[in-house]
Amino acid sequence: MLYEILIKTITGFLNVLPVLVFAIIISQIVSYYASHKKMGKQLKENEANISKATILGMLSPGPLIAYLPTVSNLHKKGMAPSLVVAFITGQALVGPARVFLEVDYFGWQFFVLRVILAIFIAVGAATVFRLLEKYFKFK
Repeated sequence: MLYEILIKTITGFLNVLPVLVFAIIISQIVSYYASHKKMGKQLKENEANISKATILGMLSPGPLIAYLPTVSNLHKKGMAPSLVVAFITGQALVGPARVFLEVDYFGWQFFVLRVILAIFIAVGAATVFRLLEKYFKFK
């Protein structure tokens, strides 16, 4: 049983490794080409962009650490803090690499319901953050 778990885990990691490398490359490209002016226009703080940031976070392959430098740079270039919260929360709760593992272990219905709940959680977290951020200072 331990052997099967180990093989399944290693196989899953090897399947995700190319996605991780791709995510790091894309992250660096976005970070390099994103301008402050463009980010200010595209990443305004509103409900539609909170939803988009949540979905983008959920669709981002690889671990969050691959995206944190880019998200930090986008924040410095004008991305609203609530969008950062939406992206990070969405990415942390759901990711493409988890689809195969969760569906294999728990089935499609479980995964779909979890994604729906994760959307509500991420949008809710960003909305609450948006309401509270006026009381706090962030870098």
